[in-house]
Order: sequence, then C-alpha cells, then structure tokens
Amino acid sequence: MGTPAESRYGYHTVLWKRRPEADDATTRVDLVFEPRTGPATLDQVRGIAAGEDAPTASGVELTTCAGKRFEIYWAPDAGPRERTCFANGSELQGRLAAVVDGEIAASGATGVQVGGRSYRFERACQQGRILQLERTACTIQVEGLQHIGAGDRLRINPAGRGHNYLVKAATEMGPGRHHLELDVTSVLGRARVASIKGRQVELDFYIVARSGNLQRTRLQRESDGAWTEIATAMNPDADRTVVHLQAPLPDLQPGDWVSAVDYAQGDTVAFEPLCKGAEPA
Repeated sequence: MGTPAESRYGYHTVLWKRRPEADDATTRVDLVFEPRTGPATLDQVRGIAAGEDAPTASGVELTTCAGKRFEIYWAPDAGPRERTCFANGSELQGRLAAVVDGEIAASGATGVQVGGRSYRFERACQQGRILQLERTACTIQVEGLQHIGAGDRLRINPAGRGHNYLVKAATEMGPGRHHLELDVTSVLGRARVASIKGRQVELDFYIVARSGNLQRTRLQRESDGAWTEIATAMNPDADRTVVHLQAPLPDLQPGDWVSAVDYAQGDTVAFEPLCKGAEPA
C-alpha cells in the first residue's frame, strides 16, 4: 500500500467491534479510527450502550467537523422482530439501522424507534426458495420474494455458508416468482472421489477449505445432481481435500466426479433490502 499519502485506497471512517469473551458479556465499539493525511472528518464519537439483555448489541454516535450527525445501532444476533433497547431511548427491531441527520436507513430490521418516532419496514426480511438453477449461467429461479431488482443483494443458504450475491438482472416470472442473474458462480470446485470412509470423503484435488469456506455447502454428484451437505472440510496438503458429510450421499463411489457448490435446488434465499424513511417534520 505504501504510505497513506502514496496509497490509492479510498479511505473511509471505520468501525471496529470486538467479540466478547465468555467471562465478559459486555461488548462495545472499541475503536473508531479515520485514516487520513489531511484535516479530520470526525469531530466527536460517543458510544450508545445497549440493554443488559442484549450483550452482543452496541451503538455509536458520530459527529463530523461539518456538523453531520450519524447514529448506528447494531444487534447482530437479533431476529428480524426481536427488540433491542439502547440507553438513549432508541429501539431496534432487527439487526442494523442508521440515522443520518434524521433520515432512517435499515437492513435486516423490521422496525426502528428513534427520537420518539417509530418506523416500520414490513418487507425488510424476506425469505424465498430456489425452484430452478443454471450454474453455468449463474441464474436461479426463486419464489417468495417481492420487489427485487438489479443492484440488490441476497444471501443464499443463510443458515449455512450464507454467501452474499449481487443481482445483475431480475425478471418477474409471475407473482412472487423471479428469474435472477447473479454475479458469481455457485461452483466452489470440482474433483474426483479418491476414497470414502463412512461420512468422510477424500477428493483428489485441492478445493479451498480454510476459514470455513466449504462448511454447510453441498457436495453434488455431477452425473445425477444428487447432493448432501458438507459439515466440515480440510486440506491435508496442496493436492487433496477431505470433506465430512452431514449425511451419506447414496451410491457415491471412488472415481465419481463431484462438485462443491454453494447452494442447490430447494435452498432458502434471504433478501434484506435497504429500507429508508425520512423523519417526519
């Protein structure tokens, strides 16, 4: 990167949040830092504590030198309708919301109460299901989503790997049914089965397994499309991949070609659009 003056990175304000240890249930925004070479943008930072019943939630208020004011509320473990109360009287129903000079923006949250005003976002947390897919074209057909279009993002298999995809194009096929073109392939790698020991399958090719990349994805046999979930995976060396399956894949044999794929037909799709609302006068 070089020195800050030499770097071509576009610097922005960064929030840094720690994960609490077992003996310290309280979490907070530990550090707000603004990489810069010129005058500061931030003038003041103030933490906003969450209630004791929400140990992983936190909030922060930022004020810039120009007088712009931000409030950010985060409850990463909350459900879409689960309420988190903050010390300044604000309340978040869901996971994330921000207030910028009185304008509300939320993601994964069905309600926000701030400054004595309440806002509802009924379509904030949608779930659908994959009906069909075409891996080579990076397309899926889904049911159960509303008002999704190009530029939106969605998570597929949210209870598993939960990878985030950009929607490049969307075509409505009927009420609540869409044909979506996504930005990247769902194939994480392919190989032949070298050996099988119960639910442990050794593959003859290296597919990146570090950082949980294959955890809760699917091992799919290419000949018939049959699949089962990958529980865990590892790379014992630079030439092999070992996966542990959640359940056996019937009739799987050494020599079969298989693919590690991010999702399969029938998987859940989560759509959490950015919801906005201007504060009433």
